[in-house]
Formats: sequence, C-alpha cells, structure tokens
Amino acid sequence: MPAGAVIVQQAQPAGDEAILSIKVNGIGKGDFFVVKTAQDFWIAAADLPKLQLVGVATDPALPNAYVSLRSLAPERMVFDDADLALHVDFPATALPATKVDLSGRMPRIEVSVAPTSLI
Repeated sequence: MPAGAVIVQQAQPAGDEAILSIKVNGIGKGDFFVVKTAQDFWIAAADLPKLQLVGVATDPALPNAYVSLRSLAPERMVFDDADLALHVDFPATALPATKVDLSGRMPRIEVSVAPTSLI
C-alpha cells in the first residue's frame, strides 16, 4: 500500500448511508457508519484505526473526513446485503504481524496436598 494513496474527502460523500459490520480478512472489526457509492464504500477517517491496517493514517486536522476503502487497495471487497456486512480482504503486508508461540511449554501448575481424613 503506497504512502499517499489513500483517497480522503473532506465532506461526507453522496451515497446510501448504512451501519455495516466490517470484517477484515475474516476477522470482525465492529460496526461502522458507511456511505455506499456506486463503486466504493467510505468510512469516517476517525474509524480508520479500528481496521488495524499497517501504514495507513489520515490527517488529524480533518476530523470530518471520509476515506475510500477502495483506495486502501483491498484484494477483495464483498458487500453482503442480507447480513449488512462488508467483507474486505487485504494482502498480508497490510496487516499487523501475528506472533504465535509454538514452543509447547506447559504452564506451571502448583499441586497442593490436601490433608487426608479418616472416619
């Protein structure tokens, strides 16, 4: 995703307004106020950090700005009208790294010895 490629519009674009659940690479990121145009979806610039994309930032001097999701270069963007959801897939390089511990270390378990009782 090249720097400066994000398309920002200072005012709300004309289109259909909706609250959609956005999933990025299959992971739910929450519900967003979205403006749907003929070929794009626009979200508020203030909501952009919720998508957790690497290297994407907007100008904080534009608090009412909207960002074009298509300008973020997704590999796939599918609108599910029945579920009011937008599924967006980005290349792995656009997402934060994930660390998985495969060492197999078991957590330490403290064993207590209960006193025995005879009846």
